[in-house]
Amino acid sequence: MPQPIPFQPSSYTKRILLSVIGLTPQVITETIYALSKQNDAFIPTELYVITTQEGYDRTRLTLLGEQTGWLKRLCQDYQLPSIQFNESHIHVLTGASGTLTDIRTESDNQVLADTIIDYVARFTADENTALHVSIAGGRKTMGYYAGYALSLFGRPQDRLSHVLVSEDFEFQPDFFYPTPYSCVIFKSSQNNKPLDTKDAKVSLADIPFVRLRHELPHKLLNGDASFSATVESAQAALSPIGVVLNVANKTLIAGNQPIQLSPVNLAFYWLMLAKNMNNAGGIHYKTTPDLHIDFLHYYSELIGKHHGEFTELETKLMKQDGIDKEWFDERISRIKKAFVNAFGVKGAAPYLPTTAGRNQPRMLTLPKTAITIVKE
Repeated sequence: MPQPIPFQPSSYTKRILLSVIGLTPQVITETIYALSKQNDAFIPTELYVITTQEGYDRTRLTLLGEQTGWLKRLCQDYQLPSIQFNESHIHVLTGASGTLTDIRTESDNQVLADTIIDYVARFTADENTALHVSIAGGRKTMGYYAGYALSLFGRPQDRLSHVLVSEDFEFQPDFFYPTPYSCVIFKSSQNNKPLDTKDAKVSLADIPFVRLRHELPHKLLNGDASFSATVESAQAALSPIGVVLNVANKTLIAGNQPIQLSPVNLAFYWLMLAKNMNNAGGIHYKTTPDLHIDFLHYYSELIGKHHGEFTELETKLMKQDGIDKEWFDERISRIKKAFVNAFGVKGAAPYLPTTAGRNQPRMLTLPKTAITIVKE
């Protein structure tokens, strides 16, 4: 199988168009038409729609109907590859009282936001997929949530757009795309003015967006969290840098985010924090004198000298007269994983040990004012 050209959407084998619409399924065929006319044509292999109950009915009857079937007509008229799309690809928004007929209340908007975030997160989890999100249909909040979701989860190969239609053909229920042949429809708002669909102009407005995926905690990339929780976590990743290590509770809070570390790894990080606060430089398993003694001091402070896990590890380290490379590297790896899980790769960077090069000491570079140790 040929590999996709990095970040070129049309080169990906799986190309998904996700459209959020209200009562105008026409924007779907208009968008696909406009995509097909670009220099680097992006023809979706799959189409998914998020809409209300009435939007579902209109989409099913106009795009999938045996007689109307405008999606099939479009593909035939312009010799486009078949696009996977059936009723199961149309998601009807559902609230506590059943399917939604409109987006009006706060709870309706929450359902909408959570649904969009779920779809976008799921589609962007596959690295072999390019996602194109259309915000041309539906209420403004639908477009806002779709754009925001793509900003949070979008990758370089993903795109966001709005379709533009020449004025005469806007909001015309019988217009679905410019036909390659003459086809007359009548403009309902101007005494049934006749219009020829082959004269229509349809173009695509590519909408730039800031990609924040690398700022997002890894635990949220699968889309299991709600829209508000995802935004809150992304915001936390951008919060001012600072760590609070609570010895009594055996907890570490960084930038208002709890960091999940075992007592062993927490003690190791405490050792590095202490070195940082005392301007003592970094640590290295081979060149730092009595590194195991220093570590055991903080480990005993954390869980107590008579704790079974402490005595077992103390015996091991004293017997081998120090810390070996494998054990040292594992502590660094576990600490990195915990911070990346909470903040994402970029957001975790200020909290992680750095090194000047291979076989050089590892050290933290946090400002002293950003470190708080609570012992009581």
